[in-house]
Amino acid sequence: MGRVWKAAAVVAALVLGGGCSGRQAGQLEAWVEEQRAHHPSITFEAQYGLVGIIGGLVTVEVGSLTEARSFSDDLAEQWGTNGSGRFSLHVTWPVTGGSTTLRLLSRHAAPDDAWAWADEPLPAGATGRRVGWALGPYSGPGREEWPRLIEYQTTTLATTLAAAPLHDGVYFAAYDIDSRYTGAFPGSQVPGRASALAQLEPHAWMIQGDLVTLLDDADLATLGDIRTDLPWTLRQRSNLIHIGTGTVDTALFRQLTDAGLRVTLLPGRIELHEVPLEQCADVLASFTTALQVGVGCRGTGHHVWMVGELPHVRDSWAALNHNAVRRMPTVRVEPEQITVRMDGVPASDRAEALARLRGLPWPDERVVEVMADEAHVTFTSTRQGTARGDRNPDAAGRAVLAAWDESAS
Repeated sequence: MGRVWKAAAVVAALVLGGGCSGRQAGQLEAWVEEQRAHHPSITFEAQYGLVGIIGGLVTVEVGSLTEARSFSDDLAEQWGTNGSGRFSLHVTWPVTGGSTTLRLLSRHAAPDDAWAWADEPLPAGATGRRVGWALGPYSGPGREEWPRLIEYQTTTLATTLAAAPLHDGVYFAAYDIDSRYTGAFPGSQVPGRASALAQLEPHAWMIQGDLVTLLDDADLATLGDIRTDLPWTLRQRSNLIHIGTGTVDTALFRQLTDAGLRVTLLPGRIELHEVPLEQCADVLASFTTALQVGVGCRGTGHHVWMVGELPHVRDSWAALNHNAVRRMPTVRVEPEQITVRMDGVPASDRAEALARLRGLPWPDERVVEVMADEAHVTFTSTRQGTARGDRNPDAAGRAVLAAWDESAS
């Protein structure tokens, strides 16, 4: 996302409410022209809606905090005389290290400290600051009112975040000339985020919030060994590692990605995606792990997703690797539930396909969800038992339940 400001720009935006007339906008434009002697860069641009002129945009640059406050006071008087709509002022002035921009709204007051936050010297690496914007992934306090967010334009993301002055209840973000954007993060997270980011940033070609896209394949497994109390997601091509609290098995990750598999590694869990159906058994036999495993095997018109401990997943595949099961478009096997989609499977073949599910590893009871054309039923069953618990199935649903019960023993 483009986040780079023009170096000398100071923007004051005025948007009049729905009752603003062209005459009122003209009055504001006339006031802007009167300010040109004091603010040579000031401009006014009318904004148009379905009913004509509905507001206007003012841009200006000032020389100090004192001038910025004076200008905002003068403009506030114009807000009071030119309608009661929604107004916003973006005013920029120089500070130590660069420039700062503060956004003020007529309908939502900024905190009393906002002026002080905006006037602080810039932290190391920063060339500019914006206070009170709500663009990008920010979802903190005041998202729809006055956002308590401070953003820094910087040449080094980690350096700036590490040096940024923190304030209670305020979120922080930084972005660079390559449009890499961190956060927005609450102040309590900023020191930890900066520490991890110092290791990640040199290897990243894109940063979006806590998602880091890496330059090279080799970086993904290496950087997966980083330990941090806060979650980050590392991505390279279609492979992902989620780092943070918990242990990730980067050696196993390297083994599987070297084999050409698409892998997601999370603390305590590893997932393999889009494994060709004919390779599923060999892939499951090729590694060992104590992690929870999720494996997706796909063939033409058929997809199986299995989750559990590796021995159980292997047993699940042995039960599911059957022509009857391959008639089902989708089979999802989780420790407590099986979900199958049987659209297009002839009614005469459903009993055989459902019977194969009983060969799966099975707890005492399991939830079974079946979608078959018009039918959608959810019931519980033991491994060899009949369906129980589905409420008021229609005729199509009763046919599915009968097909399940046919294989009970």
